[in-house]
Amino acid sequence: MFSRARLRRASRLWPLLAVLVVIGLVVGLGGFARRTDMLRPAEPGTEIDSHNLVFTINTATLQAVAPITGDTEWKVQVYGLVRNPGDEALAPILGPNGNFVLHDATSGLIAEAETVTLGASGRRALVPPGNTTLPMTIDFTLPAGYAPQAEVELAVAQMEHTANAVLGLNDGELVWNIDSYAPASLLRLPLTRLPDAPR
Repeated sequence: MFSRARLRRASRLWPLLAVLVVIGLVVGLGGFARRTDMLRPAEPGTEIDSHNLVFTINTATLQAVAPITGDTEWKVQVYGLVRNPGDEALAPILGPNGNFVLHDATSGLIAEAETVTLGASGRRALVPPGNTTLPMTIDFTLPAGYAPQAEVELAVAQMEHTANAVLGLNDGELVWNIDSYAPASLLRLPLTRLPDAPR
């Protein structure tokens, strides 16, 4: 027969056992697996409405660039078109909360868009309203540790126009942000390898 002391010790362990069972169920049911419902496959050459701008992504190139100091970097340029169905001129959004993220599925490397060139001259900073289609080039840099692959993934985020009020410090101004509830469009782009850039 169990003593009262043993029963008391066993009764203290039941919350820990319950937590372990819940964690086991979550892991077993895929609770920590990569979310795929937040990615919507898209084909190159199709229009992607990001709500701020409409993009058509066509091709991508890869080129090794050896800086004066440091290891060789890999420049990826993504080519496509952009149009603005809205009423005010807008620029594609760059950075960690921007329109584009480059991903190498083999290594897991991720790069944010560094620059976007609009139009043929590259002097344009904004996409004018009125649905005029402009050529667009998006520039990314992958580090020296990147091993060239045959393709790369590009995620194009859905955006929303909202007021970001924190502790009431926003005056209600609307800004473009990533829509955290809308799936991003994921394109698999073949990479055309260009000759290494001259030093």
